[in-house]
Amino acid sequence: MRRGAGRRAHRLLTHPVPLWIAFVVVHLVVGAVALGFPNGTGIGDVRAIYPAWIEQGLSRHVWVGIQTSWVYPILALPPMIASNLFGPDRIAPTWLSLVFVVDAVAFAFVTGFGRDRRGALAAWWWLALLLLLGPIALTRIDSFATAAALVGVLLLVRAPRAAGVLLAVGAWIKVWPAALVAAAVVALRRRVDVALGALVLSAVVVAGALLLGGGAHVFSFVTAQSGRGLQIEAGLATPWLWIAAAHPGGPVSVYYDTTILTYQVQGAGVPATAALATPLLVVAVGAVLVLGILIARRGTSAADLLPALTLGFTTALIVANKVGSPQYIGWLAVPIVLGLAVRATGRGMPFTGPALLTLVTAALTQLVYPFFYDDVLRLQPLILAVLTARNLLLLVLFAWALALLVRLLRRPSPRTRMGSGCRTSGRSAHLAKGSPDARRLLRRPLRRPRRRGGRLRARRGGRSRAGRPRVGPAEPHRRDVHDGRGEWDEVFDVVRRATEAVGAYGTRVSLVLKADIRPGRTGELTGKVERLERALES
Repeated sequence: MRRGAGRRAHRLLTHPVPLWIAFVVVHLVVGAVALGFPNGTGIGDVRAIYPAWIEQGLSRHVWVGIQTSWVYPILALPPMIASNLFGPDRIAPTWLSLVFVVDAVAFAFVTGFGRDRRGALAAWWWLALLLLLGPIALTRIDSFATAAALVGVLLLVRAPRAAGVLLAVGAWIKVWPAALVAAAVVALRRRVDVALGALVLSAVVVAGALLLGGGAHVFSFVTAQSGRGLQIEAGLATPWLWIAAAHPGGPVSVYYDTTILTYQVQGAGVPATAALATPLLVVAVGAVLVLGILIARRGTSAADLLPALTLGFTTALIVANKVGSPQYIGWLAVPIVLGLAVRATGRGMPFTGPALLTLVTAALTQLVYPFFYDDVLRLQPLILAVLTARNLLLLVLFAWALALLVRLLRRPSPRTRMGSGCRTSGRSAHLAKGSPDARRLLRRPLRRPRRRGGRLRARRGGRSRAGRPRVGPAEPHRRDVHDGRGEWDEVFDVVRRATEAVGAYGTRVSLVLKADIRPGRTGELTGKVERLERALES
């Protein structure tokens, strides 16, 4: 009884209809909270900052990122311009509608367009993240970069060039997806295709900026924030917030930077900490990169390496950053959805722990912004404790990613794992180590066994000597053990060595072996084809 109810619940939760209903409901609820939040805090940037940039371009013909330097890459402009199509009075609902559309496209990829229900868990998790993160998940330019990056990582195996293009689109909106390109180049065998897609898109963007006259500012986002201080939500700013709270009117305080348009901390020692942030970020990202390269060189599959590597890069960019904007938590959707989706196929590393930690981090982030952000500015101890817990959880996530990578590094190499559980010697042991012989075996073209005196001498894709199309595919994996060409021991020795050779290039080998034994019959592999040829000629 309970088992049947469990199956019905599983079918219901993995069905596309409930998933899409939940998608619509979550976006409506979060959008309503954003629009109805007091003082416009829930959607402040969309109503105040983005329209000012667009109005400057439309009225004075001075476009940020083209005529002037800008904190964002140039592809952040199109979503902002599109949100203004129906006028400044409707910019907020138009923005939320655009985010709904791009999220719907990404959601369709996560759910496999309703054809593959294994992505249901990842889809439900993403909806939970949006709900727990709140208005900030839909009301920043990061939403467009995250959607593009999410589709990109899900296409890495099937269409690596298209994936490279999408990841580059995300990077030219909000920079951080460039780290996902690096992760793909490290983890995938088709790394050249990914890099080619990203480079082509980048070349198009740069060429377009040059045609618009923005060549001097196309890379201004790289240096625009180099001189900024510590944003109050950043993990590196947490000790200074507590110092400011303990000593009101003391040497450390919170102020609003009118250039960067954000709240930062100032005081003795803060500039040194801010200057340390960039080298610390380089070290954190570099450590993840080195671990990824070492693991990839051991032959670890992309299913194991890529989710952990993307999680490592993403968390490194958050925890070691002097900018701790709450929307950064939305970036974590990409590595977590990827990890859950890969795990649902029976491969990859466990990702339940990081997924749950990310949901808790998102809930704490929504408490900090927008609900109790005024209390943060007033340095109230309770909300500072919430912010501190959020930042500590981000550190735990980074440590978890490093632990996953170290675990992969310490795991026995896939190139020797197939031979470690059984005794092998001679040529079979040599094949198990991923030798050139093994690689030649994998690259060997499939051919039909040829008979010297008969009509059938065609190979794959050819024709018979009679001029008729060859019937049936080549089947080199089948073997007649009674036709004098091999006995059982020889056949299984070939099977074993082939399995070991294939196992050097992955962590899972599927083997199907079929024997058709009929006493008194020999040569049936070619005999069936000969009888069919005679029937066609008659």
